[in-house]
Amino acid sequence: PPDRTIGALMTPDPVVLRHDETLAIAINKMAVGGFRHIPMVKDGRPAGVVTARDVFGHLARSLG
Repeated sequence: PPDRTIGALMTPDPVVLRHDETLAIAINKMAVGGFRHIPMVKDGRPAGVVTARDVFGHLARSLG
């Protein structure tokens, strides 16, 4: 709605994945939080989004 601020709609302290964290940490954060997507940050700024599809694709390529 036009009368709401972004701050009013955002999660105040979202779970994020730092760009230097391992795949195991990403899987843990996603599993514990029940997330299929997790924002990735570098130097405190948004750098992308990691999805469950990304994680499983990487694992399949690594193990296949």
